[in-house]
Amino acid sequence: MFRKSKRENGKEKKKEEKKRNKKEEKQRNKKQGPSRMETLGAQLRSKSCALCATYKKKVLESIRLQILWMVFIAFILSGIACVFTTNIGRALDVGYYTYMDYTEANKQLQSKLTQAVRQINDMEYASLIQRLDLDELYETIIAIQNDDASISYLSQVLVEMKSLEYEGNYGRYNDAIESVKSDIYAISDEEIQKVYQQLASLIDNDKWTEEEVVAVLNTFFDQQDLTESRLKKEAVKYVLNRLDANISYASDTKTFLIDSKGNIIYGDSFIKSIDLLEAIRKSSLSTEAQGQEQRTSLYPVIIEGEVHYIMNNTTLTGVEKGYYTDTAAVLGFLVGVGVFIYIILRGTKSKIKYIEYLGYCLGEISKGDLDFEVEKRGEDELARVASAMTKMEYELKEQMKERAQSEKTKSELITNVAHDLRTPLTSVIGYIGLVKENKALDEEEGAKYLEIAYNKAERLKILIEDLFEYTKLSNRSVKLKKEQLSIATLVSQLTEELMPLAEEKSINITYHLAAKETNAWVDVMKITRVFENLIENAIKYSEEGGRIQVVIQETREYIYVTVRNTSNQLKQEDLPKLFDRFYRSDSSRNSTAGGSGLGLAIAKNIVDMHEGKIWAQLDQDMISFNVKLRKAVE
Repeated sequence: MFRKSKRENGKEKKKEEKKRNKKEEKQRNKKQGPSRMETLGAQLRSKSCALCATYKKKVLESIRLQILWMVFIAFILSGIACVFTTNIGRALDVGYYTYMDYTEANKQLQSKLTQAVRQINDMEYASLIQRLDLDELYETIIAIQNDDASISYLSQVLVEMKSLEYEGNYGRYNDAIESVKSDIYAISDEEIQKVYQQLASLIDNDKWTEEEVVAVLNTFFDQQDLTESRLKKEAVKYVLNRLDANISYASDTKTFLIDSKGNIIYGDSFIKSIDLLEAIRKSSLSTEAQGQEQRTSLYPVIIEGEVHYIMNNTTLTGVEKGYYTDTAAVLGFLVGVGVFIYIILRGTKSKIKYIEYLGYCLGEISKGDLDFEVEKRGEDELARVASAMTKMEYELKEQMKERAQSEKTKSELITNVAHDLRTPLTSVIGYIGLVKENKALDEEEGAKYLEIAYNKAERLKILIEDLFEYTKLSNRSVKLKKEQLSIATLVSQLTEELMPLAEEKSINITYHLAAKETNAWVDVMKITRVFENLIENAIKYSEEGGRIQVVIQETREYIYVTVRNTSNQLKQEDLPKLFDRFYRSDSSRNSTAGGSGLGLAIAKNIVDMHEGKIWAQLDQDMISFNVKLRKAVE
């Protein structure tokens, strides 16, 4: 095996050291706990999650929010579908039309023509100028004689002496006039040689004067036809030639220079003259129809004080352009609308079906099927409607039960009233009949019969009065006359008043007060009837030698009165029926205890009217009647 070099060993040590430092840094970070940014990020995540959960719950509980969310999603997706379809349609050239556009070519043509017209019109402000510098000309001739200059140098001097120039600084386009110097002033060497010899002879003959030199030069320039009129015409031709050569945006172009009589001065044409009125008409028609391919333009110019016309016939080279109609956009809009409607219908489909289902449920319930189960879906308003329907079914069933119970109770009431009225009434009629028919053995027995009939009539009176009182209390036609009363004092007095009745049966009554504050807002007459009935019932249904306990207790808001007595005649199943009308246990219905059977029912109604509570409890051989009343608020 090869041994590693020191350099390789050093690299490995550095790598191991880096790994060890990273591990130590991670351990330190774990010990230090999360950084502030990590803590903040965790808080933001938890808050955002809680916020999303809250809003999600609100959306699930509200059909309105669900519809708004659905519309928002449908709007976004339909917009995307609209844009996508429109772009696809344009990519496939749906609704794309092409046409030839001559506007730009016509614009360039008119620009060139306008520029040429300005150049030609500016010629009126140009004139032929001759500058004579005798000294320079003299030195040039001497230099040529001495072979210090060539004959061509004299040509340059002569061209610069006479030229077509603008007056002042009026000229804006100098290229036409500048071109004349190179094109027209191209004088042959023979002509220059002649004028040189003439000028040299003036020097040799000592006739070098301004008059002699000017005469020689004028003769020379006249021979070369370098007049102002010719120079201007050549400049105009230059402009027109250049106009035809520089129009690159036309397949065919012809330019004519016409005088005021219609004669063609410039232009390659077999026709020598044209009708100006017809030319003007064609030009106006071309102007009105600027998009057309064929263009005829007519511009007036001034040449040497006379009106001339530049007429240009050009076949423009159009540019193919295209434009999109609204077809792709309309198609995209229709697709977007279709997507929107589809999403809305798709999203509301389940809700609509659920509404139809609830309608079906209502139909079944309306037929009388109160056991029909309504399925609850979700947590929104429709789910609450389903819950309300279920509750309605329950309440309807309860009402029907109560109605049936009411009918049953009414039937029992009639039966009980008939029974309880018929028995004493039969006795009354019987005993009075005996007395009437003188069937009594003696006067004492007749008085006894009348006494029995009188007692039975008294019992009938009590029964009728209790029945009338119960009816008024049940119909809530009695208004309470409340006043503040000490319940402890009232119960104590009633216990003392009924003590002789208890002593007749050797019953022991004990009274225990375990309350300090027993004041309550009550109707004194009505609440007295309650406790009087309870104590009397305890005495009536207690066996001889029994015991009765009257206890008063309190809490912070309520007063509790308990009347407890021994009773072997009641069973646990009898307790819920004790406060029903005419209810007496089977063993006591025919007992000698008497009573109308409405005492406890009347007591319950009175306590209910005072917003209290009355109930019975059975503990082995002890029956307890409890009354709960709210304390008087000072």
